[in-house]
Amino acid sequence: LLYTSYSYSQAVDSAIKFLENANQIDYQAKIWNLNPGANDTSFLLKQDHVCFTMADSLFNAHFSFDDDHGTSLYNGQEYIMVKKDPGIATVVNLNETPEWRKKIFCAYSYVMILQLLKWAKIEKDVNKIDGLNEIRIVASNKAFRGRMEDAVGENSEITIKFFPGSYYPQNMAIRSHKDGQIVVNSGVFFSDLKISDHCNPGLYSKESISHSVAIADHKMSRNIKVGDTMPNWVVYKPYDKTKILLRELNKEKILLIEFWSTSCRYCIKSVPTLNDLYNRFKENGLEIVYANGLNRDSDDDIEAFIKEYGIRYNVYRFGNICDGFSFPTFLLVDKKGIILYKSVGYPADLKGDVETIMKKCND
Repeated sequence: LLYTSYSYSQAVDSAIKFLENANQIDYQAKIWNLNPGANDTSFLLKQDHVCFTMADSLFNAHFSFDDDHGTSLYNGQEYIMVKKDPGIATVVNLNETPEWRKKIFCAYSYVMILQLLKWAKIEKDVNKIDGLNEIRIVASNKAFRGRMEDAVGENSEITIKFFPGSYYPQNMAIRSHKDGQIVVNSGVFFSDLKISDHCNPGLYSKESISHSVAIADHKMSRNIKVGDTMPNWVVYKPYDKTKILLRELNKEKILLIEFWSTSCRYCIKSVPTLNDLYNRFKENGLEIVYANGLNRDSDDDIEAFIKEYGIRYNVYRFGNICDGFSFPTFLLVDKKGIILYKSVGYPADLKGDVETIMKKCND
């Protein structure tokens, strides 16, 4: 590891120790982002609570970030994402779904800065520069988006400046370029800094979420297997954003769920079959849940898809449980919430598979 000066090494070590020993830190963050193409700057205010703990092997911290769009919490075991509109909380147990650990977003926070400083100490492909009350990290072939693992292919420069007389960050700027073009030009100002010797675990728990928010434990659908109990996912209808817990739909109903997107040709192929199955078995308690991910298609695209292909069953929006698995994926759930059938990809005989199970369920 090549440092540009010995003082840089001391500065990095001191900054890491400052954050690790702070325990509870509360502050306000003002994030700015300069749009490289439009030459305009947008701002977002957020309130952060961070509890640094060496007992946590992932971040060395628990945190709560709150802004106008929602709140994200991490307490060492659960990652909780709250959407203020329409008021949905997604709770992910990281022990059960470890692939989510790389999805946690902690950009423009003291948590991210601690991760950057630790990374800079061991990363060989980095030029590190110390200045007046600041640390600069220049990384080649590395992008920073505030997650544990980011795309390569960009060259980044991160400048961290500290409050006078301390190594608590006062602001951070990130500038990245690729193929000669600026792709990221953003940063954050920290203010109203409060340091406490005692961590407040209540800030990072489910109980800290408003009772007006629907809470459901989420599990990636690709981890679900036949015989499991269906997670109580939160779903809502396009446009009116009516929230529904999946177990409410499951009452006295057999659910046939298909995860789909408008660009999936086998999802299009399934529509006539699902229309037929719904017409034949709806009186026997079959409810079809056509599940589209929030980050997949717009409400307008979904409405056009429904009209174009003549869908006659119910369409719902799901959260980011739809990330990371193949389309289509089918699940058949009995009235007790037990998964009886799962197919990743379009099955050879979807109609026959469902008919067989429906006959057994109604015998």
